[in-house]
Amino acid sequence: MKYIPSTLAGLFATFVAGLILFPAVYLIFDNFFEMNWGTSTPESRINNIIVLISCGLWFFIASIAGGAFCVQHIEGKEDFAIFLLIISSFFIAWLKFGNEILTTDAIPAYAIFIAGYMLGGWYGSRRKKKKSAVKKKKE
Repeated sequence: MKYIPSTLAGLFATFVAGLILFPAVYLIFDNFFEMNWGTSTPESRINNIIVLISCGLWFFIASIAGGAFCVQHIEGKEDFAIFLLIISSFFIAWLKFGNEILTTDAIPAYAIFIAGYMLGGWYGSRRKKKKSAVKKKKE
């Protein structure tokens, strides 16, 4: 029961970070996204790679923020809180998209989210430990 607020905080932080980064991603999409069906030029491939990398970074940075924020609000068992955050994110995606999330094309996005949540959780727990060490030194 104590993990629900931290999980919701992590989900909310992921959503807010994604919204904050959206204007930058929109500019990249506006400049580089092309609908080339059946034709592939070197320039269009480079543009597609730029769009894919920007989307990956968008997901990764947002999930780092969510993981770090989730861990900041829990005492002990930070790994379990991150696990619940990952499970709840995939559950929400499954509610939204149904069985479409079970395709192999989505595996890189899953890996990006999981890596971002884990890295954010590591960073958040490390930062929390440093803050508590400084607080103990002052006492």
